[in-house]
Amino acid sequence: MAGSEQGPRVSRIILREQMFPSPAYDTIFEGFLKPVLNALSTLIMAASGECDPRQATFKAMTLMGQVVIFRVARETIVRGLDLEGYSPEELEEIRRVLVANALAITATPSESSIRK
Repeated sequence: MAGSEQGPRVSRIILREQMFPSPAYDTIFEGFLKPVLNALSTLIMAASGECDPRQATFKAMTLMGQVVIFRVARETIVRGLDLEGYSPEELEEIRRVLVANALAITATPSESSIRK
């Protein structure tokens, strides 16, 4: 999303719908966000041994937020890190950080799953 041409347009729509939900948000959530969230939660449960679907969903939302921030806070990130504006090299650096964070989040199940 951070490096795509349609990313700014899509992110503006999603951000606007997050802040001021209209009837269109139902379509966005049911048709896109919910399936992605469910798939990511399922992957997290499989990868980490997480048994608690709610905790897996929290982790999925955390990962989604880490991806989305590179679009919705682009100017802050570009200025704060003195980036060129998401060059291929910068996108690769972002990808590496996101992968490392995903691995950390899925490394172990939550305490509630461990206690069960």
